[in-house]
Amino acid sequence: MKKVFNFIEYLIILLFLLIGNLFLFEWLCRLHYSYNSEGRYFDEKSGITYSADGLPAYGILSTIFLTIGSILSFYYLAKKWNRRIEKSSKKVLKKPS
Repeated sequence: MKKVFNFIEYLIILLFLLIGNLFLFEWLCRLHYSYNSEGRYFDEKSGITYSADGLPAYGILSTIFLTIGSILSFYYLAKKWNRRIEKSSKKVLKKPS
């Protein structure tokens, strides 16, 4: 059962980091558009008008998701290392019979 919970934790961490990277990629792509004085960019190939109002939202969302993913990954690694230390200390402290 522990392995299932560890796998779910791992998937949640990957999900947060993946979503954060997707928002970061979108933010970086939109950052390089040449917006006009009204804050809009028209893509002639696709016929889509992009607004500069989305830039702060994508930046904030990427920061939030990447921060949560990083904190969760550090927590997951600390928990994993703590288990390894406990196992090794039990082996060292075990008295030979």
